[in-house]
Amino acid sequence: AVRFFGASGLPNASLSGIWKTATRGTGSIRDAAAFAEALSLTCKELLATAYAHASVPTTPQGPPSFAGAAPGSDMTPEQRAKYLAHYASIDADGNGYISHEEATAFLSKAKIPREMIEVLVERFSQGSMHMSREGFCLAMHETYKAIRSGG
Repeated sequence: AVRFFGASGLPNASLSGIWKTATRGTGSIRDAAAFAEALSLTCKELLATAYAHASVPTTPQGPPSFAGAAPGSDMTPEQRAKYLAHYASIDADGNGYISHEEATAFLSKAKIPREMIEVLVERFSQGSMHMSREGFCLAMHETYKAIRSGG
Protein backbone atom coordinates (compact mmCIF):
# COMPACT_ATOMS: atom_id res chain seq x y z
CA ALA A 1 0.00 0.00 0.00
CA VAL A 2 2.84 2.40 0.81
CA ARG A 3 4.38 1.88 -2.61
CA PHE A 4 1.01 2.13 -4.37
CA PHE A 5 -0.17 5.34 -2.68
CA GLY A 6 3.35 6.76 -2.52
CA ALA A 7 3.41 6.79 -6.32
CA SER A 8 0.83 9.59 -6.13
CA GLY A 9 3.61 12.00 -5.20
CA LEU A 10 1.67 13.32 -2.21
CA PRO A 11 3.68 14.19 0.90
CA ASN A 12 3.91 11.50 3.56
CA ALA A 13 1.94 13.65 6.01
CA SER A 14 -0.99 13.77 3.59
CA LEU A 15 -0.79 10.06 2.87
CA SER A 16 -0.67 9.32 6.59
CA GLY A 17 -3.86 11.34 7.13
CA ILE A 18 -5.55 9.58 4.24
CA TRP A 19 -4.55 6.17 5.58
CA LYS A 20 -5.70 7.00 9.11
CA THR A 21 -9.07 8.20 7.82
CA ALA A 22 -9.63 5.27 5.44
CA THR A 23 -8.65 2.65 8.02
CA ARG A 24 -10.62 4.37 10.78
CA GLY A 25 -7.39 4.48 12.79
CA THR A 26 -6.78 0.73 12.70
CA GLY A 27 -3.89 0.97 10.25
CA SER A 28 -5.12 -1.78 7.96
CA ILE A 29 -7.50 -1.95 5.03
CA ARG A 30 -9.98 -4.70 5.79
CA ASP A 31 -12.34 -4.49 2.83
CA ALA A 32 -12.92 -3.03 -0.62
CA ALA A 33 -14.90 -0.10 0.79
CA ALA A 34 -11.94 1.06 2.90
CA PHE A 35 -9.61 0.75 -0.10
CA ALA A 36 -12.08 2.70 -2.25
CA GLU A 37 -12.19 5.41 0.42
CA ALA A 38 -8.39 5.61 0.45
CA LEU A 39 -8.41 5.98 -3.34
CA SER A 40 -11.11 8.64 -3.19
CA LEU A 41 -9.28 10.63 -0.50
CA THR A 42 -6.05 10.39 -2.49
CA CYS A 43 -7.82 11.67 -5.59
CA LYS A 44 -9.33 14.58 -3.65
CA GLU A 45 -5.96 15.46 -2.17
CA LEU A 46 -4.37 15.41 -5.63
CA LEU A 47 -7.14 17.68 -6.94
CA ALA A 48 -6.67 20.05 -4.01
CA THR A 49 -2.96 20.21 -4.76
CA ALA A 50 -3.65 20.89 -8.42
CA TYR A 51 -6.13 23.66 -7.57
CA ALA A 52 -3.72 25.20 -5.09
CA HIS A 53 -1.01 25.49 -7.75
CA ALA A 54 -3.17 26.53 -10.69
CA SER A 55 -5.23 29.57 -11.33
CA VAL A 56 -8.92 28.87 -11.66
CA PRO A 57 -10.26 30.35 -14.89
CA THR A 58 -13.03 32.86 -14.55
CA THR A 59 -16.20 31.81 -16.29
CA PRO A 60 -19.73 33.19 -16.08
CA GLN A 61 -20.30 30.57 -13.36
CA GLY A 62 -16.92 31.11 -11.67
CA PRO A 63 -16.26 32.89 -8.40
CA PRO A 64 -16.11 36.63 -9.12
CA SER A 65 -13.01 37.55 -7.14
CA PHE A 66 -10.73 35.03 -8.87
CA ALA A 67 -10.45 37.50 -11.74
CA GLY A 68 -8.93 40.49 -9.95
CA ALA A 69 -8.34 41.42 -6.32
CA ALA A 70 -6.97 38.90 -3.88
CA PRO A 71 -9.76 36.73 -2.43
CA GLY A 72 -10.93 38.10 0.89
CA SER A 73 -9.32 41.51 0.46
CA ASP A 74 -12.77 43.10 0.67
CA MET A 75 -13.89 41.08 3.73
CA THR A 76 -14.96 43.29 6.64
CA PRO A 77 -14.16 42.41 10.26
CA GLU A 78 -17.89 41.89 10.85
CA GLN A 79 -18.13 39.43 7.96
CA ARG A 80 -15.05 37.56 9.17
CA ALA A 81 -16.55 37.29 12.67
CA LYS A 82 -19.77 35.88 11.17
CA TYR A 83 -17.84 33.34 9.08
CA LEU A 84 -15.76 32.28 12.11
CA ALA A 85 -18.95 31.72 14.10
CA HIS A 86 -20.23 29.41 11.37
CA TYR A 87 -16.85 27.64 11.31
CA ALA A 88 -17.00 27.10 15.08
CA SER A 89 -20.42 25.46 14.69
CA ILE A 90 -18.90 22.95 12.25
CA ASP A 91 -15.60 22.38 14.12
CA ALA A 92 -17.24 20.53 17.01
CA ASP A 93 -13.97 19.24 18.50
CA GLY A 94 -12.33 22.67 18.26
CA ASN A 95 -9.14 21.37 16.63
CA GLY A 96 -9.06 24.23 14.10
CA TYR A 97 -9.70 22.07 11.03
CA ILE A 98 -12.76 20.69 9.30
CA SER A 99 -12.98 18.17 6.47
CA HIS A 100 -13.70 19.11 2.88
CA GLU A 101 -16.97 17.20 3.21
CA GLU A 102 -18.05 19.25 6.23
CA ALA A 103 -17.16 22.55 4.54
CA THR A 104 -18.84 21.56 1.28
CA ALA A 105 -21.99 20.37 3.04
CA PHE A 106 -22.28 23.64 4.96
CA LEU A 107 -21.50 25.94 2.04
CA SER A 108 -23.77 23.95 -0.29
CA LYS A 109 -26.75 25.39 1.55
CA ALA A 110 -26.15 28.43 -0.66
CA LYS A 111 -28.15 28.66 -3.87
CA ILE A 112 -25.15 28.25 -6.19
CA PRO A 113 -23.92 25.17 -8.04
CA ARG A 114 -22.30 22.53 -5.81
CA GLU A 115 -19.41 22.34 -8.28
CA MET A 116 -18.58 25.97 -7.51
CA ILE A 117 -18.59 25.20 -3.79
CA GLU A 118 -16.26 22.25 -4.38
CA VAL A 119 -13.84 24.46 -6.34
CA LEU A 120 -13.86 27.05 -3.55
CA VAL A 121 -13.24 24.42 -0.87
CA GLU A 122 -10.39 22.86 -2.86
CA ARG A 123 -8.84 26.23 -3.67
CA PHE A 124 -8.90 27.62 -0.14
CA SER A 125 -7.73 24.37 1.46
CA GLN A 126 -4.35 25.09 -0.16
CA GLY A 127 -3.57 21.47 -0.91
CA SER A 128 -4.62 20.14 2.48
CA MET A 129 -7.19 17.44 3.17
CA HIS A 130 -8.70 19.77 5.75
CA MET A 131 -9.91 23.34 5.78
CA SER A 132 -8.52 25.89 8.23
CA ARG A 133 -10.50 28.72 9.79
CA GLU A 134 -8.96 31.22 7.37
CA GLY A 135 -9.59 29.01 4.33
CA PHE A 136 -13.21 28.59 5.37
CA CYS A 137 -13.64 32.36 5.83
CA LEU A 138 -12.31 32.94 2.32
CA ALA A 139 -14.50 30.21 0.81
CA MET A 140 -17.58 31.50 2.60
CA HIS A 141 -16.85 35.08 1.58
CA GLU A 142 -16.50 34.03 -2.06
CA THR A 143 -19.72 32.01 -1.74
CA TYR A 144 -21.61 35.09 -0.58
CA LYS A 145 -20.09 37.11 -3.42
CA ALA A 146 -21.21 34.47 -5.92
CA ILE A 147 -24.73 34.57 -4.49
CA ARG A 148 -24.85 38.36 -4.81
CA SER A 149 -23.61 38.21 -8.39
CA GLY A 150 -26.17 35.60 -9.36
CA GLY A 151 -23.68 32.70 -9.09
